[in-house]
Amino acid sequence: MAWVQKRLDETCGGGIIVGIRDTSHLDELKTLRGIIVDQEDMLLIRAILDKGNKPQGDIWDRERLPGSIVYPFTQPNNWPLLAFAYGAPVLVRQVRNQLST
Repeated sequence: MAWVQKRLDETCGGGIIVGIRDTSHLDELKTLRGIIVDQEDMLLIRAILDKGNKPQGDIWDRERLPGSIVYPFTQPNNWPLLAFAYGAPVLVRQVRNQLST
């Protein structure tokens, strides 16, 4: 948690939202909030991270991959269907109004 917050502070700013299951975890969360990561810690963590596999692509690749729930929406050949679905409620109301008059 301290590493993530320090990275946010050094790059783009931001905060962390941490969820806990129940109040029995509050003391653990308070302990985590008290951890301070200095520059030496950051260098040690970076050295370990540099040994691992780096993610490929960008943040949206997870949604673009086949099998993802949003994958069909990322495919250009489906965009006309999406446009119809977006406008369909308006079209249905217009047809209903025409039929009722």
